[in-house]
Amino acid sequence: MVATRSCATQGIHSTITDGGSVTQKVFATSQASYGLIPTEKTNRITYNMTGHQILHCNSIAEITATSVRMKYEDGQKEHGGDLWAKPLRREIEFEILDLISYWQTMDTQLEVIRKMLVAYRDGEAFPPAELDDAIRLLTLKKWKT
Repeated sequence: MVATRSCATQGIHSTITDGGSVTQKVFATSQASYGLIPTEKTNRITYNMTGHQILHCNSIAEITATSVRMKYEDGQKEHGGDLWAKPLRREIEFEILDLISYWQTMDTQLEVIRKMLVAYRDGEAFPPAELDDAIRLLTLKKWKT
């Protein structure tokens, strides 16, 4: 049986114990066999981790699980259909290319903000509009609930 030691595993565990589909059971079983979901026997998530590290890991898992669920639901509303039945190879290629562009752009944005902070530390003043732009770039946008 899959343990409920992490926020990320609770949904899968409850799906299985509440009579989830064969696909969900196989998915959870295969993940557990690769050590991706902690089992009672291996206790992989808490192995050599402090309480703070476990809490940090669980917060990442919870945020990720919530974000994936909301993104999936938004995708269903926007595109409809059964994702499982769609050919995805080309879509994944497009997403990877987008990710590379986003990553490089974010690096550039962070470097500009780093330079602004260094200049500010050294006594340089900035117009409020530039500071507002930097704040906007650092503002985390969460999925609408």
